[in-house]
Amino acid sequence: MKKITVSVIIPVYNGANFINAAIESVLMQTYQDFEIIVIDDGSVDSTKKEVFKFIDQGAPVKYFFQKNAGQASARNLGIHHSLGQFIAFLDADDTWRPRKLEMQLPLFNLDPQIGLVYCNAIRKSAVENDDCLYSKIIAMHRGRVFNFLLQGNFIVASSVILKKAVFDRAGMFNEASWLRSAEDYDLWLRIAQFYHFDYSEIPLVDYNYNQKIISSTLLRASYRRHFYIYSCLFKRNDFKRNLIIIKRLLRFVLLFIFADYKKYFSKLN
Repeated sequence: MKKITVSVIIPVYNGANFINAAIESVLMQTYQDFEIIVIDDGSVDSTKKEVFKFIDQGAPVKYFFQKNAGQASARNLGIHHSLGQFIAFLDADDTWRPRKLEMQLPLFNLDPQIGLVYCNAIRKSAVENDDCLYSKIIAMHRGRVFNFLLQGNFIVASSVILKKAVFDRAGMFNEASWLRSAEDYDLWLRIAQFYHFDYSEIPLVDYNYNQKIISSTLLRASYRRHFYIYSCLFKRNDFKRNLIIIKRLLRFVLLFIFADYKKYFSKLN
């Protein structure tokens, strides 16, 4: 069996309108030792037909279908079928710049303790002329990043390349349905407890950002997810770390109460 360096995992659900651009952005990489694994998470549109256009042309693309189970489950299935030494993630509505793999992979050689490499990105907005550099919104960090990650997630999932071996220590994506939309943050925190991180300051990903009106119900669900993530991170005899976690927990308790407060008073108006 041929050895492959990078397995690129693309989970997709009803992505017929944009999956082509995602796949093409990988095929146009200057570094070409990769396989593409598309996990169709129960699409009911023509996603499969679009993917097979590439497969029929001999592109290094594999397609797997599963009943709709969420992005975490789709990514885990892709990891299970992967052959690469490294795993890279790409959301189906995002795209890579051509030199992404070429510029990120050498960073692993700088330090054997590096388990994950991410990069800067261009945040693409649905609003005209509202695109911006991600690092202008939130600071990026390298090395031991656990305490920085506790302050919030600064890593775009589509920018991540990691050693496949990290899953042996950190575990896979948590597939619990109530953790959806925070499963990547949960995994980065677990990986950061064992490995160093590094990043490329050059934006190598275009990721789509669609700002939506978020209801108080969705906010409370988000607070619950983050409360669970932080509560699992306590470590005996590590006062500094636990103090940071307690501060984050208190923040989300207050946000949770405030969301209920807003909901209660909105009913009075």
